[in-house]
Amino acid sequence: GGPGGAGTRAGGTIMSGSGRHHVREVTREVRREAAEGAKKTLHNAKETMKNRASQLGALVHDVKTSKSTSDATAKIQAAIKNADQAPELFVLARFLIALYYFNICADKYSEYVWRFQYYEYSQKYGLRSERGGMNIQPTGVPWLAAGVVVAATLMIHNKHAVGCSLCILAYDVVDSLELLGEIFITGQLVLNELVMKKLALFGCTCLLVAHSVKDTGGKQDAFKGLLFDDDKKQMAGKRKSAALLASRLLMAGLFFFVGLRQMNRVVARDF
Repeated sequence: GGPGGAGTRAGGTIMSGSGRHHVREVTREVRREAAEGAKKTLHNAKETMKNRASQLGALVHDVKTSKSTSDATAKIQAAIKNADQAPELFVLARFLIALYYFNICADKYSEYVWRFQYYEYSQKYGLRSERGGMNIQPTGVPWLAAGVVVAATLMIHNKHAVGCSLCILAYDVVDSLELLGEIFITGQLVLNELVMKKLALFGCTCLLVAHSVKDTGGKQDAFKGLLFDDDKKQMAGKRKSAALLASRLLMAGLFFFVGLRQMNRVVARDF
């Protein structure tokens, strides 16, 4: 029994050491691949910046050598139209939208950690803290928030952009139902700039979905819906047009609300 037990422990130690060695090798391989990917991405970014800089220099030269003001204006308008469809702009847009959802998920995780730590502290020292007549209880691990982080990361890389955007939109809607109900239904809370910014970011994500949706038919402007589309042969789809309209209304609502509140502040201060 004794020798067998010692052999088992020794074997277990050997297997454990072999497992740790395998984990270290896998970690090194993952780090090497990540470093190579980052180096390749940085190289491609530098090449893209050089190409864009040369294109900008060529544009400036063409504008300077224009024979008339109308010719220079036409060249500038054509350059703006081409720049509007540049892939770098959409990468930046996806990244900024993803940052918003990363922040939401970080808040969810912070709340989870705070509740868990506070509950352990209160149990250890016999504290009782009540909110609405109930003790603060720890919540479950925010796995949905972790899924949103994965979806937002895939969206940045333009992998299944429509599906990932719809997933994070659904999460945002579910997460905001109570807040919107207290504002627009029960009236317990007052509409403010923070809520309008949340709605505007929702509109920005809708705009990203609308741009990613591929309509059947010919080539058309990615942001052109039924409301402003006069071409019957290349008419945008109804779902895409609805997403465009909703996103534009939400974004315009933010600027209208903020501008109106600022005007009220100026009038109250000066008059």
